[in-house]
Amino acid sequence: MSSFVKVKAMVPVCMLFFLCMLPGAGFAKGALKPVWLTFSHGDCPDGYQVKIRGDRPFKVDNHFLIADPPRLVVDVANAKVGKNIYIKVDQPEITMIRVANREQRVRVVLDLPKDSSQKYKFVEKDHRVIVTLLAEKSAAAKAQIANSSDLPDGYVSIQLHRAELTDFFAIISKSSGQRIDVDESLKTPISLRLVNVRWQDALAQVLKLYSLDVEEQEGRWYVHSGREALK
Repeated sequence: MSSFVKVKAMVPVCMLFFLCMLPGAGFAKGALKPVWLTFSHGDCPDGYQVKIRGDRPFKVDNHFLIADPPRLVVDVANAKVGKNIYIKVDQPEITMIRVANREQRVRVVLDLPKDSSQKYKFVEKDHRVIVTLLAEKSAAAKAQIANSSDLPDGYVSIQLHRAELTDFFAIISKSSGQRIDVDESLKTPISLRLVNVRWQDALAQVLKLYSLDVEEQEGRWYVHSGREALK
């Protein structure tokens, strides 16, 4: 009786060993541990970046654009994420980031604006991949300015997205009647949204935010960086 009980108890153990030896089983010899991925995203000087990081070096299996609806797809084989991700971005270069586990891989989908002719850069660096959606120059420099008749005298509403500083100061020049020159070395893109504010307050905010100074010389304003006076 006792020997029968021992044999019966060994059956589940044998079955477990057999299952572990099947192809794709978690404990099978040579099975690859999946790479765990994390994500970050945000503005950059060239446009908008999505960064994919792994807990160890990894390679992207494929990346490609789809026209209808416009989107960029990135597939990472033998990878996992903790949970599916849906992030609304609503920027000129991208509208949403979607990430999902799919069998033995992770699929990253970057939804692009309608009628987008998006260009992108793709860089792999050991533990991470950087996808840069390149800003169109015309879109980067676009300024949406409310009709002056809709605002009290001396007030402005401005929306700039990665525009040049000269675009902002052109608006201030028109509102103030003051001729303004901007140092050519100032190349920092400006992103700003102001609604119904005095042009003086808009000017003060940008000067502080971008560490700029203004000097008056011969009836003109000169905008430059830091506290160094222009010669």
